[in-house]
Amino acid sequence: MNIRFSTLLLSLLFLANVSAQELLVDNFTEQVSDLSARTEKRNDINDTPCALVKIELPLQGVQFDQRSQVIGNVEYKVNTYWAYLPAGSKHLTLSHPQFHTLDVYFGDYGISSLQSLTTYVLKVTVPASVPIKKQNTQQYVIFHVSPKNAIVEVDGQQLTVTDGMATVRKPFGTYTYTITADRYHAYTGNIIVNDPVNRHEVKVALKSAAGRLSIPTTESAKGGAVYLNNQKVGTVPLSQVVASGIYNVKIVQPMYAAFEQTVTITDDQTTTITPILKPLFGYVEVPEEGNLKGGKVYVNNKEVGTVPYKSEKLAEGNYVIRVVREKYAPVEQTLFVGNGKSAVFRTQLTATFSRVVLTTDKESEIWVNDVKKGVGTWSGELTYGAYLVECKRPNHRPTSKEITISANSECATIRLESPIPITGTLDVTTTPLDADIYIDGVYKGKTPLFLPDFLIGKHTISFTKDGYAEHKVDIFLAEGDDKQISIALTKFTSQHNGHEYVDLGLPSGLKWATCNVGATNPEEYGNYYAWGETETKSTYNWRTYKWCNGSRDIQTKYNTSSSCGTVDNKTVLDLEDDAARANWGGAWRMPTGAEMTELRENCTWTWTTKNGVNGYEVKSKTNGNSIFLPAAGYRTDGYLRNSGSYGNYWSSSLFTVAPLNALSADFYSGYVHRSNDRFYGSSVRPVFK
Repeated sequence: MNIRFSTLLLSLLFLANVSAQELLVDNFTEQVSDLSARTEKRNDINDTPCALVKIELPLQGVQFDQRSQVIGNVEYKVNTYWAYLPAGSKHLTLSHPQFHTLDVYFGDYGISSLQSLTTYVLKVTVPASVPIKKQNTQQYVIFHVSPKNAIVEVDGQQLTVTDGMATVRKPFGTYTYTITADRYHAYTGNIIVNDPVNRHEVKVALKSAAGRLSIPTTESAKGGAVYLNNQKVGTVPLSQVVASGIYNVKIVQPMYAAFEQTVTITDDQTTTITPILKPLFGYVEVPEEGNLKGGKVYVNNKEVGTVPYKSEKLAEGNYVIRVVREKYAPVEQTLFVGNGKSAVFRTQLTATFSRVVLTTDKESEIWVNDVKKGVGTWSGELTYGAYLVECKRPNHRPTSKEITISANSECATIRLESPIPITGTLDVTTTPLDADIYIDGVYKGKTPLFLPDFLIGKHTISFTKDGYAEHKVDIFLAEGDDKQISIALTKFTSQHNGHEYVDLGLPSGLKWATCNVGATNPEEYGNYYAWGETETKSTYNWRTYKWCNGSRDIQTKYNTSSSCGTVDNKTVLDLEDDAARANWGGAWRMPTGAEMTELRENCTWTWTTKNGVNGYEVKSKTNGNSIFLPAAGYRTDGYLRNSGSYGNYWSSSLFTVAPLNALSADFYSGYVHRSNDRFYGSSVRPVFK
């Protein structure tokens, strides 16, 4: 019984001892450097600023007795209580369920009473035997700054800023931070780190400490160098952000006096300067007046342009101006060029020429000192001096005359002798007679005609007579020549599509043209065509032939033998490859090989000369009508061969036995053959029905 009682008594005594533990005051001091009572001020009921007591006690749940006259709520900021008391307070009472009430008399610590706007620290210790929950005493501070490149410092420690944000973790306490940036006003503030749960956010947008300097373009300042306090910052025009302050602005431009002005740059404001620079130059002008127009201008013996003329910028001073113009005496003048002014040259030139008129017959050329001036009559200006004047005309001997031009020659008219004709003799006749003769398009009379003094050179003679075809011949008459011309005229024949033909009474009824493709009369050779081609060319060989790939053994059209290329068994030209149809149109075409044979067998072939051209007269055995086939030769490579002794006339038929050849009428004076290589350039005589 006694043992149980003793045990119970000891337990009660232990519990009483625990509940009776006391809080211990370490010290109570005034904090002169802590301005919290001022920066986070609180007033009493009399509107008098309070004192602030910071109770450092790592224990939650502390209560403050009303007798302590605490003003407002007590703030708990992690192990520290902030209690505001009226000025003059002398004690503070606090309690906790686990401890005895603690009365603190400030006088015990050398402080008789609290002073307004003063911060004090009361340090209270909890007995070691009492367990205290450990609390978080650090937290992050996040800074959001503008501009985004601002510098953030916390108690002298510079933070890393990324895209306008910086962060730092700090123990609970009060810290001073500074935000700075170029051309912005610095900002300094304090932050109290005391929230164990939420991080602290600080947002600061710095105010601009800069303005804008604007210098627009003016005529005198454009491109000039701009200096601020003797440091070059750009050129005019200029628009630039500048730190606020007072600046000396200087603008330097060649050929101008420097411009200077003091300006004050204000935060967020634009300051504009419109500079007008004083010129240190002038100009020389030579206006287009009187006879100065077009003259060359020299400044100090250097050619600079022509009248009208305005110089580039010239420094102030004297300049020698000279104007030079052909046919005028040079003139010179010294001008003074002043700053911002133009010196004008107005002296006129003195002429060194006269206006003259040179005249001769209307077809002769007038030449002065080997320079052609005109035909028939020329009027113009000649400078004073001696000249050789000639009159020239083709196929004439020139005449010449020396003249002297002076001031007395003004408006003089000088008559020049005509050139002297150079002649030969021309005797012209035709068969039949009484044909009209036109020489170079001018009617001269009828045949026969004798012209004893006819002008030498090239001439075209045309003969016309009713019922006969017009005939043209080109001649060259040399000095002293006695040239005789006899022409056999051809009776008119019928026409098809603008080209004449002859009916030879052939069994087939085929009509033959009177001349070759490309000719205008029977004696002309006309054009040359490779077989199956419709255009002329400069070179005729297998490499240039249309219907092979550059080789005689690779025929691509009109072929009957595999050894000669692609076989298509075409043996007669398509009309699209027929030179007669392509060039004359209508029903004209090239004769077939059979039609060539018909011509040989039904006509008499006689070697003859017609109007000086060799060839065959092909005369019908039926009606006596005839055609003339000139011996036009043929073309290979780039050459015409055997003209005058040989002729070759294509048919439209392939020589099927040897398809590299085509059938033709080719002849010398003694025989008529029937085939040739297809690449030859040969004559074409069209036919139609």
